[in-house]
Amino acid sequence: MSKTVLFVQEHGYKSYEALSADVEKMKSRVDELQSVIDKSNHRMDEIKELKNQIITYAKHSKVYAEYKAKKFSKQYYEEHKTEIEEYKSAKKYFDSLNLGSYKLPTVASLSEEFDECKKEKNAAFDELLPLKKEYREMLIHQKNLATILEINETDTTQPQHKKKTEQEL
Repeated sequence: MSKTVLFVQEHGYKSYEALSADVEKMKSRVDELQSVIDKSNHRMDEIKELKNQIITYAKHSKVYAEYKAKKFSKQYYEEHKTEIEEYKSAKKYFDSLNLGSYKLPTVASLSEEFDECKKEKNAAFDELLPLKKEYREMLIHQKNLATILEINETDTTQPQHKKKTEQEL
């Protein structure tokens, strides 16, 4: 509890509400950074999947073209079943993207986008780690201050009848 009093004095908080406001601001920033990380991770997963499908499609396109040229021969299909099925799976994936007349991106452009997402994620993560630590510390001090001031944390806007005054801080 003495650390909380010292923290409040060092940071110049004049009231519980002022500390709570800063805690909320910090929570918003933590949530914002976490959202950036989550979105980057999601996009990076999409890029990985798209790159894999493009590579699979390109790798097996000659086999599929030959299969088509042989008028979908059952014998050729049995000999190259894995490659043909992987090609069809990649084609089905591209169709599900509803690209229409748009061309698929190149693997190089996807790699660049992946690197950008990774940089954005790492920057957010580097900012998030110390901020989370500070946020946790502020939450502890907020709870301790609520205890000192006898504030019901579920309803911090209404003081209780035995609440100590803010001047006692």
